[in-house]
Amino acid sequence: MTQPDQKGIPLCFEAAEERDLIRRMGEERDQAAFLKVYDRYSRVVYNLAHKILRDDSEADEVLQDVFWQFWKSIPQIDLEKGNLFSWLVVLARNRSID
Repeated sequence: MTQPDQKGIPLCFEAAEERDLIRRMGEERDQAAFLKVYDRYSRVVYNLAHKILRDDSEADEVLQDVFWQFWKSIPQIDLEKGNLFSWLVVLARNRSID
């Protein structure tokens, strides 16, 4: 388990919960599962983008783009290669630099 944030919530999901969320989003297009992922990781994505770009509106755009790309790419996500946190952070970093 990773270190919790200020609210005591672990930064990353446990592996079994993460697999279940991906399955629900991929097979059922479950919006509640998507919102759970968004609620957990949106602040991290935004803060990383803002640190790189130093602009609120551009960081907001990166946040939107990253989660749109995530939603479209759910069927291709392979959790054997890394967890959602890593996938989203890399996507946010790459999008912020481009």
